[in-house]
Amino acid sequence: MGIDIDIQKLLPGFTLRVSLTSKAGILVLFGPSGAGKSLTLQCVAGIVRPDSGRIIVTGNTLYDSARGIDLPPQRRRIGYVPQDYALFPHMTVADNIAFGLRTHGSSSRQREVASLIEMLRLTGLEKRRPRDLSGGQSQRVALARALAVKPDLLLLDEPFSALDAPLRDALRSDLGQVHRELQTGIIFVTHGVAETHVLAQEVAILNEGRVLQMGPTAKLFREPATLEVARLTGVRNVLAGEVVESDRGECWVQIGPARLRSAIKDLAVGTRVLAIIRSEYARFLREGEQADVHEEWITGFVTAISNQGHLYSVDVALGSQDNPMLRVLAPVWWWERWGPSQGERCRLAVPSCAVHLIPESPKRYPEASGLQCPPQMQESRSAEPVALGKS
Repeated sequence: MGIDIDIQKLLPGFTLRVSLTSKAGILVLFGPSGAGKSLTLQCVAGIVRPDSGRIIVTGNTLYDSARGIDLPPQRRRIGYVPQDYALFPHMTVADNIAFGLRTHGSSSRQREVASLIEMLRLTGLEKRRPRDLSGGQSQRVALARALAVKPDLLLLDEPFSALDAPLRDALRSDLGQVHRELQTGIIFVTHGVAETHVLAQEVAILNEGRVLQMGPTAKLFREPATLEVARLTGVRNVLAGEVVESDRGECWVQIGPARLRSAIKDLAVGTRVLAIIRSEYARFLREGEQADVHEEWITGFVTAISNQGHLYSVDVALGSQDNPMLRVLAPVWWWERWGPSQGERCRLAVPSCAVHLIPESPKRYPEASGLQCPPQMQESRSAEPVALGKS
């Protein structure tokens, strides 16, 4: 997929100015409610006309204000699934799916509908109407209808937001299979961290109508360019510190009594920084266990423990209980076997690739060095965003 979007749309009290270019198979627009994600999709689909700019999909210009191009929705080869699915209530499942195939012959239309029904596990539901479908079934019908026209690009506007967790997991898997089988480019809108990590090859972070940062999923979540991006992506730990050593493409930062290594280069000794540390990358060390070569170990006191269901969220005061706080996520199986009690001293190992530094008054944002996380840490293990830890 190749997309080039550079548009502006002025609305009462809100201005959309989105500029992004991507060749990723699945691009996620991530951000809070009201960020402009849905409006961007509607502009691409042709439902809303931008005031100016251009929209190019797989080399085809859909909109260009300077050249006077504005293709109607039916000529854009775009499949669009809105948040409410927008199924036609008076039509059956089969008729909803076939809606975009009205110009096809009867036998061709029936073949296409049958193929999509099989692919999306809708067999036996052909004659039902939307009122007789579950949320997951409705979502799959809407997806089948969007795919029936063989779109160059599929737009999905938070399609799983109203579904329970087991259904979301199943439908994420369905969507991944559709992408692999049909090789259709997808732009997916969400404010969920888990969905982003499962589906996205590339992420664009939006807020207040603008793209704040864009890049490969794991890198963007591990290395936010600004404090605003860090907060939007669910970072729990933003700790003030100072660079005390810089050598061979790495530097060491002092945070209260703790000294951590970072894979950030080109920061001078004495630079005041904000250390962005994702909770899922720090780990507790058992008694006698040593940190790995890519990690620094620090000590602290457990000040709070919260069972999140599949994880424990643990607040650790660095050094002593009056020092900066680091929030760490621990697997339930590990914590219930070896986790220290509240008030007990503990040791933590923090890899250098997990300590991202942002100068307090940056003129530019430093890049990570060539040091990569170990293979087992390449995929982020984020839970849903919660409040930041104390700093």
